[in-house]
Amino acid sequence: MSSEPPLLDALKSLYQQVSGENPGFSTSSRNKDESNLDSIVEDCRLPLIDLHRLTLSAVEQESCKQEIANAAATHGFFQVINHGIPTKVLKGLQHHQMKLFELPFCMKASGVSFLNWPANIYRWGNPAAKSIGQFMWSEAFHLGVADISKVDALMGSRSYVDMFVSGAASLSKAITEILAQNLGVNDTSFFEENCSPDNCYLRMNRYPPCH
Repeated sequence: MSSEPPLLDALKSLYQQVSGENPGFSTSSRNKDESNLDSIVEDCRLPLIDLHRLTLSAVEQESCKQEIANAAATHGFFQVINHGIPTKVLKGLQHHQMKLFELPFCMKASGVSFLNWPANIYRWGNPAAKSIGQFMWSEAFHLGVADISKVDALMGSRSYVDMFVSGAASLSKAITEILAQNLGVNDTSFFEENCSPDNCYLRMNRYPPCH
């Protein structure tokens, strides 16, 4: 049984518009759209922030914190390196998430009945898409941290997941506090009171080949 979600079947009409296979979608307009897309991608490159600087001098720390605040205000997103989560943990998690994505599609889509998963853990595409802006060629597992134990048998060694979640939680707390301080909020108790593990999620995304 195939592991791939039926993206082309569900999104065929939109895919034809993007690929230019639709007779009503001219080559000239397609090339124009591709050029515009290249420009958008170029403009939307996310800032890359080296968090190791937070361990250096006070000047470097403040500079790094300001970069984080500026990136959040300007882009809303940013990438980080030297974040403290070991490469071994990331590779271990990647290996086990691949095992999940390689399951037959029918099992992933019916995880509640087949595997006794909570509802809506597995998501794919957007079968209800009506426009290019809603086009999603992807599949994902969206797990509440409290639900991770329910996929233990498929995730393999739980230790990789636990170590990643623990590291990511600490990282999120540190970045949240930096952003809060930039806004003049010095009381850090909000994170402890409102961001418990029950409110946290592990999101695993996959972008299948688009033929």
